[in-house]
Amino acid sequence: MIFYLPKNSVLLESVYPIHRIWEINQPDYQGDEIVSLDEGGVKIFMWRQNYDMRIDLPNDEEWELLTAFQGNYPFEIICEKLVDVEPEVDVGLLLPLFVQRGWITDFYIDNIN
Repeated sequence: MIFYLPKNSVLLESVYPIHRIWEINQPDYQGDEIVSLDEGGVKIFMWRQNYDMRIDLPNDEEWELLTAFQGNYPFEIICEKLVDVEPEVDVGLLLPLFVQRGWITDFYIDNIN
């Protein structure tokens, strides 16, 4: 079985807080308009939900699983690969959460007899 991320989704990692730079440049933004580059980096999952662009900030565990799904590996290979990853990735806990969030949009089952 292979799980698929939304079409045209992007995993983006930066050493700078680019999500904050983007956020303060939005027309409806209200708040502190100063961004310190010392805030550190960020991991971003950008995707579309219908016509809306979504920008989510997955934690390290979620990032590892998103990266594995992006490779279109069979599910059993992903589970084997993530056994020794730090932080430990609880695939059984995250998979339903990913489906609920819309991060998993499709799957393929290989009919091997």
